[in-house]
Amino acid sequence: VKLRPLKPDEMLIKVAYTGICATDLAIYTGDCSFVKSGQIKYPCRIGHEWSGVVCECGSEVKNFKVGDRVITDNGVSCGYCEKCLEGDFGHCLNNKSVGTIDCWDGCFAEYMYMPERHTYHIDDAMTLKEAALVEPMSIALAGIKKYDITSDSRVAIVGTGAIGIGAAVLAKHLGAKQVIIIGRGKAKLESALKCGIDA
Repeated sequence: VKLRPLKPDEMLIKVAYTGICATDLAIYTGDCSFVKSGQIKYPCRIGHEWSGVVCECGSEVKNFKVGDRVITDNGVSCGYCEKCLEGDFGHCLNNKSVGTIDCWDGCFAEYMYMPERHTYHIDDAMTLKEAALVEPMSIALAGIKKYDITSDSRVAIVGTGAIGIGAAVLAKHLGAKQVIIIGRGKAKLESALKCGIDA
């Protein structure tokens, strides 16, 4: 397969690890509200939890070099609408979601294109495999941050997927006195206990 030329602000990134989200499976089977509403159109390349290594940089890329280990945002702004020109990429009028709605090609591939503005360095202490979990952990963190967790807190998390277990682990990390996770799958509940959840 011939790769297209890089845009000046883009990087070509070799995918190292990807997660498989329930949304990916629902898009694959077609059993997804986004498919039914027409927000996802086939063919599309799914996958949005990932890590990789930069293998080529466009001429205007300043903060990355070949060999850098990276993760990216799940949304890719157009770079030219009114909001993007203001630097407000989160409110882009033409945003594409990686591997999902109005699809920017997802990470179930050997390589990804990504603008520099949506790319982040991975700390040296983190492995590429661990970094692929940053996306679901960021969702868990967004939920946990809504609460003032202290050493007196007792926290109950409903759900034993990656985000639920991640939220439970974060609650423990933030010092909660007791963290309970609620779910139906024995294997997932056992996984949560292995992660240090109380019950």
